Amino acid sequence: MDRRLMLLFLVAGAFALVAAAGSSAARGRIAAGRSSSAPTAAVRGTLTIATEEDVRSADNILEGGTTTDKLMMESTVYDALFTTGRQTQLEPDLALSATSSKDLKTWTIALRHNVKFTDGKLFTSKDVKANFDAFLNPKNASSFTGDLANVASTQIVNTYTFRFNLKLPDARFPSVLEDTMYMSDLDARASKQLLAPGEVPIGTGPYKWSSRTPGSSVTFVPNDSYWRGKPPLGKVVFEVIPQAQSAVIALQKGDVDMIANYVPPQAIPTLKSDPNIVLKASSGSTEYHAYMNMHKTYGNAHDVHLGLEYLMNTSVLIPKLIGDFGPIASQPIPRWQAGSDPKLKVYPYDPTKGEQLLAAGGIPKGGTISLLAIQDRPFLCDWATAVQSNLKSLGYNAQLQCSPSAVLPPQLTKYQWDLLFYRNSGRATAGIDYQQRWGLAIAAAANDSYTLQDPTLQGLIDKMNATVDPKKYAALGAQVADRIVVTDVADAPGYFDEAYFPIRTRVKGFVLSPLTWYGLLDNAINKVSVSGS
Repeated sequence: MDRRLMLLFLVAGAFALVAAAGSSAARGRIAAGRSSSAPTAAVRGTLTIATEEDVRSADNILEGGTTTDKLMMESTVYDALFTTGRQTQLEPDLALSATSSKDLKTWTIALRHNVKFTDGKLFTSKDVKANFDAFLNPKNASSFTGDLANVASTQIVNTYTFRFNLKLPDARFPSVLEDTMYMSDLDARASKQLLAPGEVPIGTGPYKWSSRTPGSSVTFVPNDSYWRGKPPLGKVVFEVIPQAQSAVIALQKGDVDMIANYVPPQAIPTLKSDPNIVLKASSGSTEYHAYMNMHKTYGNAHDVHLGLEYLMNTSVLIPKLIGDFGPIASQPIPRWQAGSDPKLKVYPYDPTKGEQLLAAGGIPKGGTISLLAIQDRPFLCDWATAVQSNLKSLGYNAQLQCSPSAVLPPQLTKYQWDLLFYRNSGRATAGIDYQQRWGLAIAAAANDSYTLQDPTLQGLIDKMNATVDPKKYAALGAQVADRIVVTDVADAPGYFDEAYFPIRTRVKGFVLSPLTWYGLLDNAINKVSVSGS
């Protein structure tokens, strides 16, 4: 086999690597799945999208922290190096190809030529290095720092060629960059790094930042110099409507054109029957789960965590709460993703065993059990409330605090909770998801919830990411899930969502996939336009 291997595509976690040869495809080019020009609607209408909350940071270095930031900024101002195809396979975006060394520790990225930022500056490998250096700089506190923990160094090869040197082999490294870690013109910033207050973000994307009314809306206008051609929309408005039912009413009245996946389940039948609305749904990858606190000191932490698992009563409580919203989860990745283990089952409800384990771990009957939940997504506080009620009925002093995600971090990082009811957006592959959720680089941080520190688990994740054999990859994924849920008892899986996007029929070109959060308006599968406006 030649010294170089090329990543061709990933489909729901599966992948293909082929030896480099003489053809242009075999020289390292990922098969292009997107056109270099965007369709232009006859009338460039306005698209109004309802979102739960306002944008918190328009800065591409910081914007990975919330779903809303990703939804707004990654659909408009910013492009990524790679994007997602219809079957969640990797496709080129600002990068044309990714070529690995034989040992999978060096990845060389060929960039697209003649792409410009909205300020007219040419996009080159210097910009890629500047952005990734900013992601990796701990002073910036970027949420992407941990995702890039395997990067040993970055290197400019030439104007349109860039290289990542890794610490450990990774057969899927380009997927770490897929629809995330977006590129901006850092040279244009006053600070040369993070956006200063009031500064306008500058990227290579299809739409430009126009204006913001805090707490109300953010507006974008076309980037008519976009490298794929003129964008099909004349204006994009993200309207903040915190209450899901209010967003449904606005959609039915035609005040908004789309709701970005925070549809109340009770509204689904009504939306399905409305002739002016199309309800698109897909098996989602967002996990709603309860973290065990791996920082908190107990007499025996393992017994406490296992005891809590036996008292969660997941198989009874979850279906009653969520209905058709999604399936119960027995592990941290969805069942459709390669690496999901069908043998891993939800813990049975066993009060006797749970109470015995809690007492052995240091929490006797009457002892305090603290629950913390976010209330910005469906059912998490409802689930936590049901668990609290059950614990109280068993004689425990179960205390619950439900907090908006905006104020959650300070409470979270005090680590006074025993169970954290939380959600995490999915990733294109199980290996990437595990590394970003449970890797040592994440766990070592003192400001997040990923508090498990297990070198054995990290070794399994490393093997998973380094294998090019799909069967071995899936088998290792099953071992990782078992380690997290059964051996370490670090996670109490709850449920996955179904991704629901109700849209007015005048909206054209929207395709839904499990990873549609990213590149909602313009990625490999979406070319959204509005007719009749």
